[in-house]
Amino acid sequence: MHCMNADLSDLLRLLQNLIRLGTIAEVNGAKARAAWADTHHRMAELGHAARRQHAHLVDAHRGSRR
Repeated sequence: MHCMNADLSDLLRLLQNLIRLGTIAEVNGAKARAAWADTHHRMAELGHAARRQHAHLVDAHRGSRR
C-alpha cells in the first residue's frame, strides 16, 4: 500500500467521520447519497450526550473538592 500525504489523510478522516455521523448515507464510486434529516437528529443526540458527560464531570469535580 502506498503512503498517503497529509491532505489525503485528513480528507479520508473527515469523510469517515461524515459517514459515521450519518451526513453521508452511502458512497458508491464517485456518488454519495446524503442523509440530512438523520444528521440533524444524530447531532442533537451527540449534543445531549456531551452535555450529560460535562454535567457528570462537573458533579464529580465538585464532589472531590468537599
